[in-house]
Amino acid sequence: MKDVNGLTRTGNKARMQWLDWARAVAMLFILLGHAEVSIPLISRFSLLFYVPVFFVAAGVVYADREETFGAFARRRARRLLIPYFGYSLFLFLFYHLKEWIEGSWTLQKGLLPLLGIFYGRNSLYPPETGDVRVLMTVWNSPLWFLPALFLSELLFCAIYRMAGKEKRKLAAGLGLCLGVGIILPNLVPVLLPWSLECIPLFTVWIGAGFLAFPYLEKMKGRVAVLFIVAIFCAWKNGAVNVSVGVWGRSVAAGMAGTLCASMVLLSVCFTLEAWLREKQKTPTHEKERMLLPVLSVIGQNTLPILGLHLFVFMWIQAAAAYVLPTAIPGGAADLFCRMGMVALTIALIVLGVYYKRKHEERNMI
Repeated sequence: MKDVNGLTRTGNKARMQWLDWARAVAMLFILLGHAEVSIPLISRFSLLFYVPVFFVAAGVVYADREETFGAFARRRARRLLIPYFGYSLFLFLFYHLKEWIEGSWTLQKGLLPLLGIFYGRNSLYPPETGDVRVLMTVWNSPLWFLPALFLSELLFCAIYRMAGKEKRKLAAGLGLCLGVGIILPNLVPVLLPWSLECIPLFTVWIGAGFLAFPYLEKMKGRVAVLFIVAIFCAWKNGAVNVSVGVWGRSVAAGMAGTLCASMVLLSVCFTLEAWLREKQKTPTHEKERMLLPVLSVIGQNTLPILGLHLFVFMWIQAAAAYVLPTAIPGGAADLFCRMGMVALTIALIVLGVYYKRKHEERNMI
């Protein structure tokens, strides 16, 4: 069955390794940001894509399956909401165990993280209000992304089906989302649960990935233009942090910058894989041998890395404080330690996933 792009997408396509690379690059910058590692110029540009690219990627892989809307919602809930509440429950229980052992547990400490889990936002107010109260306090703040992606996928699916596979109607629906999304954050004084005020904009990201996918091979000459637009937006519009509703000086400019930066990353990864395949003349079934293995593994395990990296950061920092009781001097030494923390976190989580899969394979024999 063909979609509005004239492509047959059944949801059973072979894994797109270039998409794993794009996710991996974004995840690396998320970890670097949470480890407070700032790379001049690059870190500011990365803010434009390291969350949006996951929404755009969801549009790239969106498949028009023969299923009801309810079946689609249940399938995506299993993929996104079960991990969200599963990781959150694990972190919530461990946090309370830690606080109880240390003798610092209070009722407020117990209820606030629970509110954060169900509210699905790191804070109630945007940063410019000066209210810095944090809701997601159990190393689960990166998980806000999962319920937001779930709602955005539901809205995109609804628009896609109402469009009746007509590209113009789909584009019109996404245009309406863009207009609503630009206005809505300015009308709402608080950050709504599950990023509700931003869902129309996130849906536009998904739609952009869906519509742009067939043209990635032809975008080589346009990547430079998209890159220049993204750089201009990063420079003129200011920092973007959609998790707390920060779009820079203008929501429209923030959307332009995030879309252009995400498409640049996807196009570069797509072109790189095509170039490697052509250079090595590797058959499709042997493609795995030639790909960048580290990025591929990270890209295939973004969910556990997203859910657990702050938890692992905590353990590494506690171990470092025990082994090195005196503070490490700032500058290069501190930067090296923080980057080492990122590398060790990825290694530990990916190793855990690897052994889990091996154990499952042995049980199947």
